[in-house]
Amino acid sequence: MISFFALDSYIGKSYSKHGPDSVRRLSSRIRGEEIASYLGAKYNPPEREGVCIWVKPRDLSVIQDGDYIDFLDGEFNPKRLKSRPKIKIIASSEYQYNFFKGYPNEVVLIPSHHLNTDRIKRTRKEIKVAGYIGVPSPSVYKRFDDIKAELAKIGIDFVTEFLFKVKQDALDFYDKIDIFVYGDWDFLDHPHRIPTKIINAASFGIPSVAFPCMANLELEGYYVKANNMEETIEGVKSLMYPVFYQEMVDKIMPMAERYHISNVAKLYNLLQ
Repeated sequence: MISFFALDSYIGKSYSKHGPDSVRRLSSRIRGEEIASYLGAKYNPPEREGVCIWVKPRDLSVIQDGDYIDFLDGEFNPKRLKSRPKIKIIASSEYQYNFFKGYPNEVVLIPSHHLNTDRIKRTRKEIKVAGYIGVPSPSVYKRFDDIKAELAKIGIDFVTEFLFKVKQDALDFYDKIDIFVYGDWDFLDHPHRIPTKIINAASFGIPSVAFPCMANLELEGYYVKANNMEETIEGVKSLMYPVFYQEMVDKIMPMAERYHISNVAKLYNLLQ
């Protein structure tokens, strides 16, 4: 038996510099609740049972030796895990897995599954709307206001979703867009970012223009690289050509299937 613990009691209770908790915790609920349901595992049970997996915990106080931390993109300084070498780590990207291999802890790689569990396909015929979904901050608002203004010059609308609370909010966002734009070229790069946003978009058949950060190394060739504003706009322009757009769609959808819940969930059954 596997037991997943995702601390939903935090949801919606505060607002930090990282954004509303309802936003910050959605990824952990998708990772924990959906996998638990798919496997028929326990989700936030009142008592510990079997293999215990803590999804994106904020601290180590309730985690026992032998438990797993499903780190995702983290909620605490990972260096603290070195003082608890008997806690096992689930890494969610190849880069993160290689990072944690330097720790004394046991580490396994289980990529984050995308949110398109029903395999919904983009049906829009035009390439008119680009967008971004993520956690808000003053710098993010300014960055995407600038992107919106530049894309308007080439006839592309730009929409954002910063206050999503439930999975349907994210699904509704991807239903609106034709190109995903991840304009984070001068944001802090670190090994605990994960490539899930690009994979989510790809699962709907939506190509991405994104910064080639550490997290995206496993997606080499599956998105249009952009290191600055100019390259971002040029990347979007390239995807406005239907032939190239379709070439990318045909390439990214088989890649995204590797991250479907049906494939990712199997890896949890290998844990002991």
